[in-house]
Amino acid sequence: MRFSPRQLNRKSSEPLYIQVFHILRQAVSETAPDSGMVLPSTTELAHQFKVSQNTIRAAMRMLVESRLVCRIRHRGTVPVSCMRPEDPQADNRSIGLVFPMSAYDFWQPVLKIMHEAAGIKGFSLDIYLYNGDGTDLRDEHRALQQALRNCSGIILYGDFRGADRALVEQFNRERPPLVLFLIDQENMDVSLVASDGYSATSEMTEKLLRKGCRRPLFCYRNLNNTTQVRLAGFKDALQRSGLDFKPEMTCRIDFPDREIPAKIARLKPDSLICSAYSEAMIVKDIPPENIVVFAARHGLDYRHNGINLVVSPTDLLGQAAIDEVVRRIYEPKAYRRKILVRMENEVFNLKTAGANK
Repeated sequence: MRFSPRQLNRKSSEPLYIQVFHILRQAVSETAPDSGMVLPSTTELAHQFKVSQNTIRAAMRMLVESRLVCRIRHRGTVPVSCMRPEDPQADNRSIGLVFPMSAYDFWQPVLKIMHEAAGIKGFSLDIYLYNGDGTDLRDEHRALQQALRNCSGIILYGDFRGADRALVEQFNRERPPLVLFLIDQENMDVSLVASDGYSATSEMTEKLLRKGCRRPLFCYRNLNNTTQVRLAGFKDALQRSGLDFKPEMTCRIDFPDREIPAKIARLKPDSLICSAYSEAMIVKDIPPENIVVFAARHGLDYRHNGINLVVSPTDLLGQAAIDEVVRRIYEPKAYRRKILVRMENEVFNLKTAGANK
């Protein structure tokens, strides 16, 4: 790796050590994980840039504080992406994924993708599980504290009802970058990666309306963050189609309430938008093609053959979460982004889904 004094603008008002930092940061960020790169010594860098060693030391200190490089005894200054598992500082290049224990099995496919994506960028992915239902946040706090001590960045799948909002805001002020995963939190200055439930619901509602449905029913279990985002998309589609939103167009489903089928029957819907297979199963008189379910591909009951299935692209979501936390690790003061990934629509078919009767 060679540098030149011509890369510096000595007439600029920006200090030379900051210019050197930006140049080195760019070089380090573009380094392949398997390159084995080691930065030149302070003396050599000062010679290449034609600046003092104090200027180089100041720039290197900024690189270390940004967790872009690590000083390893007998090796030198190494980009974090080029560190080896046996290096004493290897923990400094880990990403903590904080998940509720109940979601671990469900998200196995996306976890595999995230492990691979982190590895490509030179980071390990460490999982921190917590128990909690949103009423007691102590175990989630414990898991976040542990990840905070051990990791360069944190990805959090928190409480979907938003009960941990204050906890998220507290940890978002800490030094390691925090990225919310699959949780769409409005009005928070925090990076997040989630499915675009608003657009997906709006598009699917319009699809039903174009087919002639005029009594769509929006079913939900909890009025959490995700539900509110989808409901906003539902209302927006009605408005664009010239229909007024009415309270009877929504129905809260509390299982195991035996009165739910009768309650829905009294509303006389001709189409249904719901977030679980169980909600679709209790409706007897609506054709499958007029049912929209937001859910995962696997585990769909055979009685749902022909429904409109809306799924989150777990590969894109996992990759986006890793990209965002690594971006924030490399640039701690970078702006926080809200990344919404488009959801996929498909018609559930037994032959392609592989479900069994």
